[in-house]
Amino acid sequence: MKNIFVFLAIIIIASYVQTVKAQNESAGYILTTEKDTIHGFILDQIDADLGIEMQFVKNVGDTTIYKPEELFGFGFDYGRNFEYMSFTDDSNNTQNVFAKRVLEGRIDMLVWRRLNGDSPYLFLRNKQSNREVFMTSPPKRKVSKDAEPVKAMDENKHIGLLIYIKSDALNSVPNEKYFKYSSKKIKKNILADNRTHEKDFPVSEYEERKKFSHDITVGMPVIWAANGTSFRGAYFLNRTLPEKSRKVSLISGISYRYWKSDKEPDTTNKNSSQNFKQQYISLLPIGVNFHAKSGAIRPYGYLGVGLALLVSTYYDLENYKYVGDSNDFTVIPALNFGFGAKIKAGPNFILCEITLANGVYLNLGYSF
Repeated sequence: MKNIFVFLAIIIIASYVQTVKAQNESAGYILTTEKDTIHGFILDQIDADLGIEMQFVKNVGDTTIYKPEELFGFGFDYGRNFEYMSFTDDSNNTQNVFAKRVLEGRIDMLVWRRLNGDSPYLFLRNKQSNREVFMTSPPKRKVSKDAEPVKAMDENKHIGLLIYIKSDALNSVPNEKYFKYSSKKIKKNILADNRTHEKDFPVSEYEERKKFSHDITVGMPVIWAANGTSFRGAYFLNRTLPEKSRKVSLISGISYRYWKSDKEPDTTNKNSSQNFKQQYISLLPIGVNFHAKSGAIRPYGYLGVGLALLVSTYYDLENYKYVGDSNDFTVIPALNFGFGAKIKAGPNFILCEITLANGVYLNLGYSF
């Protein structure tokens, strides 16, 4: 048992001092300021990172870092494209960024996601009228008039901008009372407008990628375990949006825990029911997994709430005699949590994980 904990400690410590950065490069191109196209490989990162700078590899060992103002744009061969955008924000600061194109048609829509997690900026460009606007979520503030709170004027600024960018699209902006600022609603509205002009301006919509992975683990208690035989098994499905975040994923799954006492029925009791076996089946409809986004060893932890079925089996005694077994079924809330490290093994990972449930379990598994 001591060797197990030494091994686990080495993994956890190594996961924090690990400095090997996994290079995830995808085929793509850059478009220079002279609009020349150069093909090569791009370091595939989240939108917020790529919005500040991008790393391009034309030849092996030759990496060039480009700032937004140094390129006209770039894109990945799988369809994710960025363009250089320059604008003056509400603080009168000039921002030079790479924004991702999510809609193309009569009106193009681009998105710049910010590293600090603030609401993204939306850029709209009308190819027919050559009008351009940008917008972001209005600040959550109120002004008062005669001690009565009223909405700030800029809460409906996006309505005016949509009317302006469409220029000739009458009655295509919903009533401002119901059309609150939402990037999803704005995208849907622009897409609907683009569909009406599809004959002259071909329409395309970029769907952000989703990544799925499967975690399978089995484990046994190493300390604080009840006497007898115990083991645990689990399966979790991870769903990640790698263009938004590579540190957080949503999980769902099922776990099973078994315990059986090594004791025989205690016949010194006249009439009793003695619990000697438990089976615990936990269903997790949704949870959150936090993990390192790169490295050969990646620490992680997860948390989720669900329901569990507890099946308890008892020795039944009557008049000091064992007369058989009985089962009791109970549905209870379940808290699922664990932490550990993923060790890269080719394209997949080996899992080493600690969970707490009637003891401390050491779990080993595979993620693919």
